[in-house]
Amino acid sequence: MYGIYQKREIYASRFYSRFNENKLIQELYSVTHDSKYLLKRNENFGEMQNEFDSLFYYCKQSDDYCNRLDSSRNFLDMYFNKFVPKNDSILGHLDFYKSENIELPRIRPEKGVLRIDTLRLNISAKSEIKNLLAENLNILEKRIIEPTQWIVKSDRNLTKSNQKIIDARIKSYHVWQKIVLILTLGMIFLLLIDLALILISPIEKPQPLYNTLPNLQYSAINDSFEDDLIHLLQSNKDLFLKYIQINLVFPRGSFFPIEIISAFQKFSYDINLKFDVHDKLKNENLTEKMAFVLLEDETMVHLLEASEKKNLVVGEQVGILAYGDSPLKRVVADGITVIDPTYQDSEETGFLYKKTTGKSNIRFIKRNSL
Repeated sequence: MYGIYQKREIYASRFYSRFNENKLIQELYSVTHDSKYLLKRNENFGEMQNEFDSLFYYCKQSDDYCNRLDSSRNFLDMYFNKFVPKNDSILGHLDFYKSENIELPRIRPEKGVLRIDTLRLNISAKSEIKNLLAENLNILEKRIIEPTQWIVKSDRNLTKSNQKIIDARIKSYHVWQKIVLILTLGMIFLLLIDLALILISPIEKPQPLYNTLPNLQYSAINDSFEDDLIHLLQSNKDLFLKYIQINLVFPRGSFFPIEIISAFQKFSYDINLKFDVHDKLKNENLTEKMAFVLLEDETMVHLLEASEKKNLVVGEQVGILAYGDSPLKRVVADGITVIDPTYQDSEETGFLYKKTTGKSNIRFIKRNSL
């Protein structure tokens, strides 16, 4: 439950931050009248809605919480869909009309509800109009924020009331910790005795681990991986020449060999092609005559979907070179060209390239995607 309280308070804090950011954006727009701040505000509205929706996931254990959030959502919809657009429209006309009357909504809180009246003012009273519009938004913002503030306060009170129960349980856990500590020390003592018996006994020299593996098949570090990869790419450079740039998608925090980046960088330089590295696939980079090197299957799926939406033909207008072969890559998009690390010889559909020395542990399987 404390985990739920903490996550719920985090989303509530993010929701508050979006409100504060919205006020700052509105002030910048009122000073500069630059339309880019309206676009920024709309983006902020979307994020604000997402943070608010996230709160509903953490209110399921209490109907009271959900009911309060439903009330807050009602005021939030009024804020987004009625009052903010109305304010923008009115403020946009203040500088163009000089002597006409204008109808304004006025919010009046009454006994737990909001009453909305219509007020007619002459457009020349700009200061009074702006103050009224700002007051409407302030009243709505308070009604939107109040339920989330109540939820956070309630969670904190529950935490305090349960603290005594937690302290009692912690004391009981301390007793068990002492028991476990004694048992652990006893086992360590027994292990030390066993170790002493092993050391004074004759030991046969162990064989290397790989001698015990079936068929002597085992993984090893390939200290020539970068050179082998460059050699494979050079052997198939004609496949890249119809593209203007190679884009390598190297996921952040992944465990792929870092030599992949340097190998493609050197290869691109040798054949006079532009080269760029990204940590994730970006739709704006997907244009015609671009070749993509993809290390993860999920990224490959996203690229295929994006190419289909943009009507780009894979293998002709967009090139794909994947890392690691699989049965799925043999059939997707009429076959995905791959660089496959392997320590065994095997027959595959496509063209298999290896160094004549026989020491290379990677192969190039040519298919229709490149």
